[in-house]
Amino acid sequence: MSGGSIYGRLQVRDQYVPDYLAALDQLAYEITEQVNLIHAASYDRSGNTGVNFFEPLAATADASLKIEVSGDIVGDVSKIATAKQSSGKDNEAASEIGNLLHVQKFTGGSVIDQYRSLVFRVGNDTANATGKLDQHISLLHQLEDRRDATSGVSVDEETMKILQFQRSYQASASLIRIVDELLQTVLSMGMR
Repeated sequence: MSGGSIYGRLQVRDQYVPDYLAALDQLAYEITEQVNLIHAASYDRSGNTGVNFFEPLAATADASLKIEVSGDIVGDVSKIATAKQSSGKDNEAASEIGNLLHVQKFTGGSVIDQYRSLVFRVGNDTANATGKLDQHISLLHQLEDRRDATSGVSVDEETMKILQFQRSYQASASLIRIVDELLQTVLSMGMR
């Protein structure tokens, strides 16, 4: 297949969606890695360290599906490490994790940059597809109009032909009536 709606749907399923998911998986994997790097090196309020916030991921494949909070954190939220000092009284680690949104530590820049890029790609691809569809629909309408102009039926032309046939019928009927009257007259003269 090289065209049509089925081809378009297959292309979206086999090409576009996997590309979008790969970008999302890459972002999820990198977020997991960066958050865990900061979190494991930070201290919770009891002064403990070395706990990952997210379950570590082995690869980027399906990272957006597999990302989840660490079982240690789910089991005990007091293990959330927010401090850079062993006393656990500051919030520098939490601020550093929050600032990951704007830091250029990721493959495509910051988290916000990567997310904007992904949303832009989806929107741009959608706009391009819509534009191409509109062009093809317009071309189809032009071709249909040309076909109709060449082989189509003109309502005005057909109305004129019907009127012409009606007038011809009326004229023929009048001629037959006159001939009939003439014959009647000739026959009545011959009988006298």
